[in-house]
Amino acid sequence: MQQVEKERRKEDFEFWITFLPDKISELKNVLPKDISDKLDFSDDSLVVLEGYLLSTFNYEDITKNENKNLVDCLAAYVGSTLKKSWEQSYWDIELDDEKQLYFGVPVLKFKEKVLPPVSPYHTITTAMDRKKGDMMSLILKRIQDRLQQA
Repeated sequence: MQQVEKERRKEDFEFWITFLPDKISELKNVLPKDISDKLDFSDDSLVVLEGYLLSTFNYEDITKNENKNLVDCLAAYVGSTLKKSWEQSYWDIELDDEKQLYFGVPVLKFKEKVLPPVSPYHTITTAMDRKKGDMMSLILKRIQDRLQQA
């Protein structure tokens, strides 16, 4: 990747982080009121959101280009919810090694813990693919448990 492209993508990432609250507001405005009212950044809200997504979309629909902005807003909410639960986490983006799984997408990484990064985008698509109904909440809880271990 050219340096100019890397700098542009880094700026896009910084912009995305800055406007997370706006993306979350946008999400709440497009969701049915009974769903958006339950988006309180809790693990239970992830179950509510995942249930809504599974009842409204399938994996192929959610990954269509026409739903890119919706997925971006969903990732803002899911990522913010995960980050609030994981005090040791911080936002990052990999732009150096194109072979990395999460190359070019925002991820949460962990201070002082050797844990794999978590991508809210991949968390959403994994939840849609697995169709469990509580996948996003399960990811939150599993990482939380690992963070609390010595």
